[in-house]
Amino acid sequence: MRLMPLVLVAGGLAGLAKTAPQTTERVLQTVRSVLVQHEVATIARAIGQARTLGAAAPQPGQQEALAAFIRETMSAKGRDPALDLWETPYRLELQGQGLVVVSCGPNRVRDACPSGVAPGDTSLDSAPDDVCETVPP
Repeated sequence: MRLMPLVLVAGGLAGLAKTAPQTTERVLQTVRSVLVQHEVATIARAIGQARTLGAAAPQPGQQEALAAFIRETMSAKGRDPALDLWETPYRLELQGQGLVVVSCGPNRVRDACPSGVAPGDTSLDSAPDDVCETVPP
């Protein structure tokens, strides 16, 4: 009888050990998504400021110019700031009448900018995982 709590704890720990890698990966993806959302917003603001001041700013389709602009305006210790945390280049796209900075997200494939889905939200696994931010006019 006294061993029963110990058996229950051991069983719980065994179950946790099986799900821990999946839980850890989900937490890491959420943290990466939040950090990338911050970087995308920072890039969008920097492009907006450059355009407002009449300074050189990258245009859609100018991937090398965008990468150079990001490297000049941002720093990232130990990694290329022109790449997101999944090592995919940030993109600048024309959507409607405005510009949007895009990270393709964990799947590294350009899907769609989510609407109404918080970055890193894992409750909707089928939701678009791209991280997008509109460049201020």
